Amino acid sequence: MNKNLIYLFVALFMGLTAYFIYNNKNGRVSGSALSEFAIEDTASIGSIWIDDGHNPAITLKRGLEKFWTLNDSMSAMPHQIELLMRTFVRTGVQSPVSTSARENVMKIILSDTRKVKVSDLNGTWIKTWYVGGATANNQGTYAILETPEDGLSKEPFIIEVRGFRGYLTTRFHGIIKDWRWTGVFYHPTLNIAEIEIETPKNPSNGVRIIVPDDRKDQMSIVDFKGKSVAANMIDISTFVESFKAVNLESFESRLTTAQEDSVLAQVPDCKITVTNTKGERESCTIFFKSPPPIFDGTVVGIDPERLYVYYKGELCLGQRLTFDKIMKGKADFLQP
Repeated sequence: MNKNLIYLFVALFMGLTAYFIYNNKNGRVSGSALSEFAIEDTASIGSIWIDDGHNPAITLKRGLEKFWTLNDSMSAMPHQIELLMRTFVRTGVQSPVSTSARENVMKIILSDTRKVKVSDLNGTWIKTWYVGGATANNQGTYAILETPEDGLSKEPFIIEVRGFRGYLTTRFHGIIKDWRWTGVFYHPTLNIAEIEIETPKNPSNGVRIIVPDDRKDQMSIVDFKGKSVAANMIDISTFVESFKAVNLESFESRLTTAQEDSVLAQVPDCKITVTNTKGERESCTIFFKSPPPIFDGTVVGIDPERLYVYYKGELCLGQRLTFDKIMKGKADFLQP
């Protein structure tokens, strides 16, 4: 055979091999099977519906501002949403499932799957992932793709996120407490007009901090009677800065209903209300909690690590490290 012809065949073979490898890594496999799992334009995603088969299905919707909504009633955790978006962008096919295992894998995925339906900003369905379990080496995830144009794929694939070692199944779940944003006060740009601190056990220690919209350097503080308090401006500024982000530890109080009622029947230790520059108010009520009992069952003092926060009708847990910074009173601001 002519040497030039041999070289031509070798070059053609290598070119086809390279083309197949490139397309396989980028989630494109020849044939009728659906393998375009990635959603490169995540800005076009308006909602994500997840049913993990073990918990009630959840719906995540893009909000007008920073936060997505969770089931139309709560804010979703930003970093969880960011993880989903990275997953949609960077997911591709690691490899097809072997012909001999294909039918069995399809049955397994469809019988125990995590269904992830993605729609655009207008509510139009884009595609659905059926996410199965991990491969034997835990470095890939079985999945099937469905699209409105082509229906349900006849073949499963092993998918992966480029640059990530592990499987993806656990990213798609319906555990509300892990999706729900724990923020109480969130003012990263300090869009605050007023902060009111009430101390019901010592009313005279209550204060209001007034933040002029156009002169942040001229904040003022008044006591519970509206009388001006001579305070250190640096202390006031540091205090207001604390409201850039205040988060709960958990929405679970770890108490029974009767125990929660008992806590709420007590006189609160502090109530904090923040009014933003749009006139919107948000508040939380704080109760110190008893510490865990020591070795002989004795309970002494108050818990140095956690407290109870009553927020939007729920008794939650907060960390003292976070809330001690904003539980201030008149005595904390007085100039020496």
